[in-house]
Amino acid sequence: MNPGGIRANVPAGELTYGHLYRAQPFNNDLVLMELSGAQIELLLEQQWEGQPFPRILKTSGISYTWDRSAPVGDRVSLAGIR
Repeated sequence: MNPGGIRANVPAGELTYGHLYRAQPFNNDLVLMELSGAQIELLLEQQWEGQPFPRILKTSGISYTWDRSAPVGDRVSLAGIR
């Protein structure tokens, strides 16, 4: 889903189908998964691989910094996960 397609915030806590539909009302597939911090960091690193420009992923509940001048695969530093 492109970042412009996100239509609402998803609240923390128990989620309902209604919360998710308000955020993404386009019949896209939704997937629930559990990821470790290392897996999230790897995912964030992949947003620069093979891209002519960064395609910044939309995140929620996580803080990270990135350094454009660092080598690909070493640009992200996780600051915290809530």
